[in-house]
Amino acid sequence: MASRSRSKKYELEWPLDAQQMEQIDEMFRDLFEDLANGSLFPGFAKGDILIATSADEIDGLADVATGNVVLSGGLLELPTYGKVTLTTHVDGVLPIANGGTNSTATPTDGGIVYGDGTRYQLTVVGTADQVLTSQAAGAPTWQNVTALGYWSPLTNGDPDAPEPIYDADGDMIAVWTET
Repeated sequence: MASRSRSKKYELEWPLDAQQMEQIDEMFRDLFEDLANGSLFPGFAKGDILIATSADEIDGLADVATGNVVLSGGLLELPTYGKVTLTTHVDGVLPIANGGTNSTATPTDGGIVYGDGTRYQLTVVGTADQVLTSQAAGAPTWQNVTALGYWSPLTNGDPDAPEPIYDADGDMIAVWTET
């Protein structure tokens, strides 16, 4: 799209006299007339964004497809349209309401994601023969099965035979059988 510039210049000095007030009046009449008949910025279309290409020229950034944003071209460079890339154009922590985690936690292989009421967090990695236990309102923790006081056929005998499972108080809570 071709650049547009105003060729008519107005020079005013303070304090304004009657002649300068006439110049201001003429300037606004010309401006509103150009706006009304579309000649102020001819060649621009609905949706175009007007940008300064120099100190005295205006050009249009043509409208593009839905879903694009105006991206800065950098200092003294023209902007462009494009998609927001999450690796370069996003700064800070994305809130849960916007599809983020509200956290800077980095996932660990074997860690478990849980919510702490305001953000998503990750547990430390458990070890073999551990189970994840709830701490009510706190972060879940890994516990050894035997430390919890539960017996299972995998730790107390023949896994092919029915065997009772007991809680920490010695009460039978289930019978394990293989089917």
